[in-house]
Amino acid sequence: MNPKLLPTEYIIITLKYKEHFGFISEYLDKLTIDNILHNEILNQEDISIIVKIKEIKETKTYKPDIDTEMEQKEIIVADTKSLNTMSLFLYDEQISFVRLLKKGDYIAIYNPQINYNKKNQKILNYCLDTIFIKIEKEEKQNIKHLKLSSQSKQCNIPEDDYGMLDFGQFQERLFLCDLRCNTKNVSIFCQIIYIGNNKPITIDNEIKNRIGIKIQDSTGIKDVTLWDNLALQVLKYKVGYYVFIENLMTSDYVDNTFYINGIEELGCKIYN
Repeated sequence: MNPKLLPTEYIIITLKYKEHFGFISEYLDKLTIDNILHNEILNQEDISIIVKIKEIKETKTYKPDIDTEMEQKEIIVADTKSLNTMSLFLYDEQISFVRLLKKGDYIAIYNPQINYNKKNQKILNYCLDTIFIKIEKEEKQNIKHLKLSSQSKQCNIPEDDYGMLDFGQFQERLFLCDLRCNTKNVSIFCQIIYIGNNKPITIDNEIKNRIGIKIQDSTGIKDVTLWDNLALQVLKYKVGYYVFIENLMTSDYVDNTFYINGIEELGCKIYN
């Protein structure tokens, strides 16, 4: 019989990953954000996910109705098994223990309340039955040794939890010929040679702006898809403009090719 975890409001339990691996894997690592977003949940009481904190936002005033005013804290959490993220909200006294958490921490969330925001997006709320368990985990960074086309020497690029190559700390200039699948935080200085029309699509009941552009540098031409606010932002530029695009990401191979995406929520910015 599975043990029942009792509510511990305003308390964070800490477990060491190595010492409590069996308990964590059997009782806490049950579902993913993917499961929640795609309604793959059979029993509300069995919800338990392990996530990584991506961002802790500033506390805001929240009014659920005209007569009620609350303090609200939003934490962006990332799935450990996909690229999906969700917003986790805490209110009033619950916010006090957020100071025990920081960006990059792993937490297990047991029995969160699943709701919808005004945009009809699924969100997580901390409630009376919710338990936070902070998992102290030593992250081992895998380093990939790559030969990039523009570099004379082999480069050492770290690989993140999802197997994506992270170019965030790469000091040399990257060129389009260096791009490959499964990368993030790729920054390119280039010229815009084509700007397409906005072709919005609906994802999880939310309309997202989407514009394709073509960029070039001295090594070639690539297609890039810009999403949401970035898609609208690029419309102020003209063909022929030189821009610096920061923190692009590339997909895995799909039909022998990979796609380049600019997503503001993942840090992508465009500078002229």
